[in-house]
Amino acid sequence: MKFEQATPFDLDAIKELLESYGLPANDIKGHLDNFIVAKESNVLIGVGGWESFKEVALLRSFAVNTSHKGLGIAEKILKLLEEQAANSGVKSFYLLTDTATNYFERFEYSRRSRENAPESIRKTKQFSELCSHTATMMYKDLCEKIKP
Repeated sequence: MKFEQATPFDLDAIKELLESYGLPANDIKGHLDNFIVAKESNVLIGVGGWESFKEVALLRSFAVNTSHKGLGIAEKILKLLEEQAANSGVKSFYLLTDTATNYFERFEYSRRSRENAPESIRKTKQFSELCSHTATMMYKDLCEKIKP
């Protein structure tokens, strides 16, 4: 299994995987520079990405093929994304989820009120249109949590 930077060639497979979970996929093309994919025998089996807003970012588009769940793929993608973002100057991650709150709490993400989201996060399509208004917002300070 290999983990690598997403490319435009991965776009259709990324969309297919995200849509299989009912996740928004129409707006990811412009953010591929911040996406990591997991592949096995050149078949995409996992993906994660983030949108950057200088020192804050929105973690999004996170999925692993059902046949590969429980193998630590999502955790590896998450760690790579956190490192990538921190190395790019991002100091904190926000995310919205309807189903994975407990999962992200395992990695030191905490629940936050949506009203406390930074303006840049509130203006994203994910926040304002694509995710349900009942989705839980979560937060992680990358400066404190990323360890060498």
